[in-house]
Amino acid sequence: MNSHHLELLQNLQDAYASLCNLSLLTLDPEGHPLTQLSSRCPLTDLVVHASSVPFYERVRALLPSYAHIEEPIYFDAYPPVHRGLRCFLAPVRVREETVMFLLGGAVVERGARAGIRADMENPEGPYPPGPPWLETLAQVPDWDEADIARTRQHLLKMVELIEMALTAQYHESRHQQHLHLIYDLSTMIEQHESGCYEVLQRYETILQEIDFCGLARKQEGERYEVFKVFGDNSHTLLGKTFSTGEGFLGQVALTGRAGSWEHLTRDPRAVFFNAHDVAVDQLFCYPIKREGRVMALFFGGSAKSGPIYRDIQNLGQIVATLLGAQMVNQTLQREMNDRMMTMTTILEIFHSLTVVSDSQTLLTILVDTSLHLLKSSFGVALLRREGPGEIVTRGLDEEQERLFRADMVARFFAQESRAVGAGPTVLTTPWGQTALVAPILYQQDVLGVLAIGLPEQLEPHQRGLFTSLVTMAGLTIHHVRTYHEQPTRVAPPPETPAPVPAPGKQARPDRWATLSAREKQVLELVVKGLSNREIAEQLFISDHTVKNHITNIFSKLGVTDRVQAITRAYESGYGR
Repeated sequence: MNSHHLELLQNLQDAYASLCNLSLLTLDPEGHPLTQLSSRCPLTDLVVHASSVPFYERVRALLPSYAHIEEPIYFDAYPPVHRGLRCFLAPVRVREETVMFLLGGAVVERGARAGIRADMENPEGPYPPGPPWLETLAQVPDWDEADIARTRQHLLKMVELIEMALTAQYHESRHQQHLHLIYDLSTMIEQHESGCYEVLQRYETILQEIDFCGLARKQEGERYEVFKVFGDNSHTLLGKTFSTGEGFLGQVALTGRAGSWEHLTRDPRAVFFNAHDVAVDQLFCYPIKREGRVMALFFGGSAKSGPIYRDIQNLGQIVATLLGAQMVNQTLQREMNDRMMTMTTILEIFHSLTVVSDSQTLLTILVDTSLHLLKSSFGVALLRREGPGEIVTRGLDEEQERLFRADMVARFFAQESRAVGAGPTVLTTPWGQTALVAPILYQQDVLGVLAIGLPEQLEPHQRGLFTSLVTMAGLTIHHVRTYHEQPTRVAPPPETPAPVPAPGKQARPDRWATLSAREKQVLELVVKGLSNREIAEQLFISDHTVKNHITNIFSKLGVTDRVQAITRAYESGYGR
């Protein structure tokens, strides 16, 4: 409380001390005074200033016994020091938590005066000699039951007024805190200054009622994994998973509706938290959606018992919305980067295809680049010929190659299959694996087939990339057959000048020649689809050495990834 609020509290206390003809004092929960004593009882003043036992020390010793009271009580304040003197103690509670006490006294109850006088007259008694105890006692009236009941009602009204003021002050303060938090989080997300962890940290720090909060992200199938968490003893949840419909969090994932729960100490649905040593008595969870589908969950909770107040729920919903906006923005940014890389890759591949002069090399480029871009385990490119047809495979044995060739010939190369659809389709291979298959067309003629083993999760942009590769393949195969594989075609006249690069463009240098012999070995294995570890095992070198070679290769070829390195290798004549 600031000085202005304390001054108002002091004025209110003085007014009620006069109304009740009682000395009043306001204490914090530990027994330290928040106000000055409003003195209306001379005996109380004498007890406070002249007692053999320090007054505030006695009060602090007694308060823990009354910490959980919810209404004013009337009790022996100083037994056995000052027998017969009684006091009122009234708790002031905000949001079910005691924030201060009102102490009023001292009261001489009817029938207790004789015992108090005897103690005061006893030289060995609790009242130290010197102060005018008996004279002061004579100034204090006796209280009967009606006086006590009336004073209790007055104190209840005073407590009610204080609680109303403190509650309003609390809500105003919390409102300002929440506005600042929302503004800060919005700014952090807008300027990309912080990630989800910093947002959770700020949220948990502002809300003292919350012990922990976290984020769970949807994985493959119907599983969710906790990937961010903040709060005391909550780190054990990191990396843990649950299913849609499982427990409280799974229920929100299933329905797409927010939820809050209380009194969960013995609730079996809280087993996800209990199994990982996170105590929880209250819990909330909000879905984070993209295009109407749950993509993540924002949750939080506390081991403390009590309700989850509306302001906490409202702020949680806002934070969930902000986190959702951040996550969607990051996802869109990644997708945009993927598409930019895809476009760059397509241009590189298209350039490589334009310099190829034979169909076999062209098929090899198609299969190798498709495997890398779609991260697949096998790939096949089959070209239609009068005979059995040219074929390039990766990841298949001889029997699988034979079965695939027969299956594709039956599906796409038969006379009645000339008008097949141009789009890629998912088919099951003769040995039971699924593959993304598309005919290679040129003006409705089937020139060949490209098939790639279906990844576990095929993203829309990957499907679009596969379609683009197949389309480019049809144009390029037609070009190769027309201009390179037709022996009767007339060559250009000798006097035709060599092509000159367009203004602003330079012919690509022979970067292949800049590679060392070992770097060429490594690149050849990269083209074949081997991983760093597989390359290391085959060349009997360390993984670290392979990584250094690949870094040098990328630098010399002027590329940034394996797909671009593969296409640059074919441009330089690899495989011919």
